[in-house]
Amino acid sequence: MTLTAKKYCVGVSFGFIECFNDAIYSSNMVIDDNGEIVDVFRRVSPGWKEPIANLMYKEGNGFHIFNYKGKNIGVSICGDLWYDVFLKELETIKMDVLLWPVYIDYSLEEWETEQNEYANRVKVLNYPILMINSYVDDIERANGGSYVFDEGEIKASLKMGNIGVLKFEL
Repeated sequence: MTLTAKKYCVGVSFGFIECFNDAIYSSNMVIDDNGEIVDVFRRVSPGWKEPIANLMYKEGNGFHIFNYKGKNIGVSICGDLWYDVFLKELETIKMDVLLWPVYIDYSLEEWETEQNEYANRVKVLNYPILMINSYVDDIERANGGSYVFDEGEIKASLKMGNIGVLKFEL
């Protein structure tokens, strides 16, 4: 992935299952347009786990920011923002934007009402939140979609079920 980012001069962010120091984490990596790893974030909330998960599955130890092209960026994975203690911690961190990769598999109809709950949940944060949903080629699974939440509103979106690119400038 680092060679691809460098070849096309584009930064990328993606989720993955990480094995680190004999533990397993739900993680997100950001690679800059030079192909360099600039951030690895480990989910801090316990969240959902496969039934086979054991004590090797761990949570990360907190939030942090990294700088990319002059912007201070944070990451939160999936259920992290549904814990009040973590939301309060993020309120104290100064950043320009928060990446929020998620896996949600609402139907397209359910999401029409649920998306407002997501926007409302993060309205206490004083910066835009870029929510990026997973995509699985199965109507019963995650239907993709990307949303920019700010001040309790949806500022921009690539609606679930659509293929495309959501462009949002800070």
